[in-house]
Amino acid sequence: MWKLFQSVDALQMEINPFAETDKGEVISVDAKLQFDDNAQFRQSKIFSQEDVSETDPREVEAARARLNYIPMSGNIGCLGMYTATCVLLFSLFFNTTVNSLSYL
Repeated sequence: MWKLFQSVDALQMEINPFAETDKGEVISVDAKLQFDDNAQFRQSKIFSQEDVSETDPREVEAARARLNYIPMSGNIGCLGMYTATCVLLFSLFFNTTVNSLSYL
């Protein structure tokens, strides 16, 4: 498992539950792997299989432009390096949430 974890640039590997067959073999019934986005250039085959059907379309569009999009309620948006400051100031002084878009 450790070799697989390293070879695919995984951040998380969860195998649960295991089951024993009638022949006494131990098998994995379900597994979850999370991959490091920074290794996409090395793991293009894995990333090409990504299913984005359940992902927010705004996040998918931002990812294509190599941006992070964090959806929140509100009608104010921030873009760029000062995002955290804007979020904090608007939250404190205007009691509202801010949509955030920052560079990767």
